[in-house]
Amino acid sequence: MHAIRITVELIIDYDTKRYEFTARNAMSFLINAPGVKEIRAYHKFVEEQGKKRFIYVTWDDRKSWMKFQNSHEWKKMNQEMAPYLKYLMVEELIPSPIFPEPIVITESRKSLCIGK
Repeated sequence: MHAIRITVELIIDYDTKRYEFTARNAMSFLINAPGVKEIRAYHKFVEEQGKKRFIYVTWDDRKSWMKFQNSHEWKKMNQEMAPYLKYLMVEELIPSPIFPEPIVITESRKSLCIGK
């Protein structure tokens, strides 16, 4: 598994409806990319100045991400979103050496004490 975090900050004044339409189209490029396992989109609970958005994408492997990053679809997605963005930053994330597997909390596992 390989993950990336895309952080964007929207410009202050933008056409909300047009942005949403463009963002949905851009997301379709990610949804249809080979090797994508999961996409999660977030924004801050309390907005500060600007409008930051965070998109986490989990891929099968780094090769799948690198292939998409060099694709026409990635370039087109960035071009379409550019008028709405102050900046875009992409970070590659790797599993923690301490917790390499997802920690799924269930009722039967709540008593698990991490660190013992």
